[in-house]
Amino acid sequence: MHAQRAHAQEWQGIERCYLDGFALGLSAIAEQHSVAVAHFDGLKQQFKALLARPDRRAALVTKFQQARASFTLCGRVFSLVCVDV
Repeated sequence: MHAQRAHAQEWQGIERCYLDGFALGLSAIAEQHSVAVAHFDGLKQQFKALLARPDRRAALVTKFQQARASFTLCGRVFSLVCVDV
């Protein structure tokens, strides 16, 4: 009877250590997930800011389109009509 009680107590100790470790592991995963989500949210915001940053691309494309609005092919002049969609 004494041996059974000792085994039961030992088992309960092992079970408690396992469950405490498991809970600690899960809380660490949750914390790491929160940190990762915050990090990627920051990257997303930085990327949006980068895309919204003013630059000369649109002006260069417009200038190129205007310069190439007409062209000559086989002695004939063709005009391109740009339509805003």
